[in-house]
Amino acid sequence: MSLIVINKQSNLHLFNNNESIRLQSQVPMSSCHISFITRNQKDKVNILNMKKLLLASVMMLMATAFSFGQTNIKFGPKIGLNLSNMTNSDMRVKPGIVAGAFSNVRLNDYLGIQPEILFSMQGTKKNDYKLKMNYLNIPIMLKAYMWKGLNLELGPQFGFRTKASSEEGDISINVKDQTKVFDFAIGVGLAYETEMGLTAGFRYLISATKAIDHEKNKNSVFQLSVGWMF
Repeated sequence: MSLIVINKQSNLHLFNNNESIRLQSQVPMSSCHISFITRNQKDKVNILNMKKLLLASVMMLMATAFSFGQTNIKFGPKIGLNLSNMTNSDMRVKPGIVAGAFSNVRLNDYLGIQPEILFSMQGTKKNDYKLKMNYLNIPIMLKAYMWKGLNLELGPQFGFRTKASSEEGDISINVKDQTKVFDFAIGVGLAYETEMGLTAGFRYLISATKAIDHEKNKNSVFQLSVGWMF
């Protein structure tokens, strides 16, 4: 069991097996804070729901890709940079990697659908403190083509937290049990697809669900990526 609290007194408290280690920070925190409250056991209901939602999302992705037999379907890898943070806090942007695969389903000259499966490194940081949260994300973006390969995209993203750790210096604590398993976000972005297959895009994702138990903090992510369709 472990508890981690960041508060306006600028102290990081690490509690593990009833022993306390207190680390002093040099830069004061604001009254906005992120806290992790200890639970006696894992939330089995959340884990079961995660498995059901993951299965449903994968089925939705596969159905999207194969239900348009007469349309132009392309596949490809993508990789990019995340600039992530938490709402309702004064924490700083944390960079991370996003990488995975996508399917581009062109319905007509003006509309398309792009389901993706992405590994996403998210979280937040301030000074030496870092909250690292990794997700398996499944965005399904509706694309509106404006001029050639230039398009606007909008759609939901279904996320499943795979890792959560709180770190200060050389001390790292697993806080998966104090964070939400499932994350639902809305994404909006601008992308461009070249005729040779190269793609580039900018996307902003804001979560509708909370990231941390008993707190109001939500994921907020700016995303830059490049890909290749074939």
